[in-house]
Amino acid sequence: MEPIFFDSWDGVLRIAITTVIAYLLIVAILRVSGKRTLAKMNAYDFIVTIALGSTLSSVMLNKNIPLAEGLTGITLLIILQFTFTYISARSSRFRILISNQPTLLYYENNFMENAMRQQRVTASELHKSAREAGHSDFSKIKAIILEPTGDMSVITKENGNSGNTALEEVQHFKNKKSAEE
Repeated sequence: MEPIFFDSWDGVLRIAITTVIAYLLIVAILRVSGKRTLAKMNAYDFIVTIALGSTLSSVMLNKNIPLAEGLTGITLLIILQFTFTYISARSSRFRILISNQPTLLYYENNFMENAMRQQRVTASELHKSAREAGHSDFSKIKAIILEPTGDMSVITKENGNSGNTALEEVQHFKNKKSAEE
């Protein structure tokens, strides 16, 4: 029968040393890889974060995984994440392939019900995002966008400004714009 509470001081010491070394190396790698590695997560970033945590815990707790092998896996995940974000910053095709696009949920007094249904967002959630942006009603709101990170951006109407340059990449905005022309 395996011990439940305590096996040996060797196991405890191994976990302590492995955890400290792995932690320090991850901090160093993340520091070198830049701010984007720790930015708000899109789907790809979320996967990398889960994989990093899983790999780190395996290295810390599994005696059969040497520290060097675990750190190789962690380093490769961070290099892949850095490479994907580097390429996506330079190629719109690649960015579209690996990232979700922002989605227009509300535009000039109209709830975009098809987009809301598709994104599984309720009118109550749009009301909440309006309140969080400091608006008690929608009269001064031009658009609400669901960002790839899951955040909702509220764009307000500005006096005399009808520009939509911030909305050009937003799903459903192009369709809305084409229908108006």
